[in-house]
Amino acid sequence: MRNRWNILAFTVLGLVFVGMSVYLIVHPDRTGVVPNYRNASTHWWASQNIYVSGTHGFLYAPSFAVLFTPFNLIQPAVLGEIIWRLFGFGLFGWALWKLARVLNTQHGRLGITAPT
Repeated sequence: MRNRWNILAFTVLGLVFVGMSVYLIVHPDRTGVVPNYRNASTHWWASQNIYVSGTHGFLYAPSFAVLFTPFNLIQPAVLGEIIWRLFGFGLFGWALWKLARVLNTQHGRLGITAPT
């Protein structure tokens, strides 16, 4: 990180992650869609149907259930979810950093200019 904008951006990203993690620890029963991921992964390895009827539940490709398996194996479940979110935040941060480099902006700062 070469300048204060990068430091600020990654600090904010880190604070959001910490806030989400604390919320998950305090309210482990309010985890959103991750229980659907866990159920799909468990059902996949048990050779059971990973999809439930209706509009809620696991709505992704079967390969995602397989890819989620390492996070499903982590116990307690809330720790697996925190690590899952850390993985997602890490990918998001890496993508932002890579986008800034691709755009070749000054000091890696992401700037958008409109054509005039």
